[in-house]
Amino acid sequence: MPKKDSHTNNSLAENLRKHYPNNLKLEDGFNKQLDKAIEKPELTIKDVKNALKIKDADIAEMFDFKNVMSYRNSSAKARIEKGIIKLYVLINA
Repeated sequence: MPKKDSHTNNSLAENLRKHYPNNLKLEDGFNKQLDKAIEKPELTIKDVKNALKIKDADIAEMFDFKNVMSYRNSSAKARIEKGIIKLYVLINA
């Protein structure tokens, strides 16, 4: 049962609908709007590796590098890490 507004006999939801007929619903929901308003620290590859419990050697093996040092010195390392972060965010969204 909706809460009653202390100043009127109408429920709080009815009172809000009467005063704000077009602005009662938030686009994409409350949590999505809250996420836009709160500044979150940017996710780093270190955070993702800690969450997934993987190391550079695991990533080197996944992407078929000869060894961990060839992965660390690769010009593709930044692109691979960016892709891993985006994939992690997409899966956990």
